[in-house]
Amino acid sequence: RVRLDGGLVAAAWRAGPAEPTAGVPPLVVVPGFLAGAGWFWRNLGPIARESGSTVFVMDCIGAGLSSRPRRNFKAMRKEDVEDVLCADLERFVKALRLDRFVLAGHSLGGLISANYALRYPHRVVSLIGLSSAGLPESPPTLDRLLSTWEGKLLKVLWDNLRPGSVARAMGPWGPAMATRYSQRRLRKGQLTEEEREALAEYLFHTTAAPSSLDGVLSSVFQPLAWAHRPLKWRFSELRVRADFIYGESDWMRWEHSVELLDTLPAELRGEVTVTEGAHHVMIDAADEVNERIVQILQEVGGG
Repeated sequence: RVRLDGGLVAAAWRAGPAEPTAGVPPLVVVPGFLAGAGWFWRNLGPIARESGSTVFVMDCIGAGLSSRPRRNFKAMRKEDVEDVLCADLERFVKALRLDRFVLAGHSLGGLISANYALRYPHRVVSLIGLSSAGLPESPPTLDRLLSTWEGKLLKVLWDNLRPGSVARAMGPWGPAMATRYSQRRLRKGQLTEEEREALAEYLFHTTAAPSSLDGVLSSVFQPLAWAHRPLKWRFSELRVRADFIYGESDWMRWEHSVELLDTLPAELRGEVTVTEGAHHVMIDAADEVNERIVQILQEVGGG
């Protein structure tokens, strides 16, 4: 547990050798919406061992085992919401005394990581998006949908969506719901029964705990998960190398990341890796993801 200024505490998992390999930067990983560091149990150890890097996975403030302060995201401007989420990450890396590091983020964490790299380029050696959300602009069809009565109803439901409240309201059926979610979202055959049960229990308890972060979804995304402020609007301002990893069945489409990389200078343009699996690519294709991240760490570290 890492004590931050402002009286907050961030929970984090750390893996790494006693003597990190010289020149290989640390890796900081930001989980997705309401997710915790536990989603990366298949990645921390292997990446640290193979790269010689020290790896940190942070439970975002408001999620996992980190502090859960009251925050009214709905009352904030969209850009201010981004500032708050990035400031939490900055407090975390300052508390760890990390001057320069590779930054990776999954889903919403990928969007937070990219926004952080745009705000603090002096800290980020390289950016890795894992099934990153929030890249493209919303299509014209979304505006047309939201102008209909069905769309207006959808928007009301979306603006008041609180997954944590739903999990709590399920009462004794909540764990079963978490089990069905994990079975549906993860590629079949990737987990043992013991792993699946542990992940479902972890998912339920981290989601059901009261959190103001529960309400951040509609402050960052429009209905159907289109970003209010898509990265496409500002990605060309990025001044660090960027790479992306997606699952081939990911509901976040990897093609959008190709468009974004094309806006960068050639020396900052990394690669888009498409693996087997879907949105939780770090579990569905753990070996491929770990191998690619190790490769990036060694490349940016001069190895």
